[in-house]
Amino acid sequence: MVIGLSMIVMAAHIAIQRAAASTAAPAPGTSYTWSVRSSNGDVYWYNNTWSFEGVKTLKSGGTITFALTAQAQDDNAYTPFTGPVWYGNFSIYHPAGDLQVLNWSKPGCSTTEIGMNLALSALSWCGGLVAPADWVANKDIILSQPADDSSYQVLGNQAFVHYEYSGQVTDLVYDMPTGLLVYANTTMFGFWLDVALGGYSPSAAIPGAEPILTVLVSGLVVAIVAARMNKSGKRVA
Repeated sequence: MVIGLSMIVMAAHIAIQRAAASTAAPAPGTSYTWSVRSSNGDVYWYNNTWSFEGVKTLKSGGTITFALTAQAQDDNAYTPFTGPVWYGNFSIYHPAGDLQVLNWSKPGCSTTEIGMNLALSALSWCGGLVAPADWVANKDIILSQPADDSSYQVLGNQAFVHYEYSGQVTDLVYDMPTGLLVYANTTMFGFWLDVALGGYSPSAAIPGAEPILTVLVSGLVVAIVAARMNKSGKRVA
């Protein structure tokens, strides 16, 4: 059972790694696109000073983009990042036949503001679309957050984050060298969102797997539990 799950996780990991390897590293002037695979829509958007900016709507089949402009100190005092974070022009597009039509755009938006609003986060760790690439610090911060359940696993160059707390259930996959969000399936306060970085299909590695994060996280959990079992079948600390 563990061998089979390990093979599944490895196959999925290879698919993610190939997609990430073909994506340009973050730099000013670089733009990234994520496919909105599923969402129930309305986001009550607050900026990083907690001022309400209105209800924004994401639609299944649409896209979101983040065109990077610069790195600067985080403008959100709520987040624990001490180094610079990425800022850029964040845009939401809705599907219209074969076209993607701009619905809303915000220039000068930080990745932490995006992470806070779209639940691409583990409480105050708001990695967003392009997380800080210090993964030692990221791991420490993520696992120190209050949680009903949380885990942090690394496969090759990918970080897998699972976080549950007070109604939030979030699974995130990041490419560690770049900090790019590769895939997310998240829900909080009735809002849900399933997004994938352009050029990556979460279900491609395993036919019939939908979404792949369910398989990945389940496989990792089972493998970890199995590793903690002694030969008598009892769990060890």
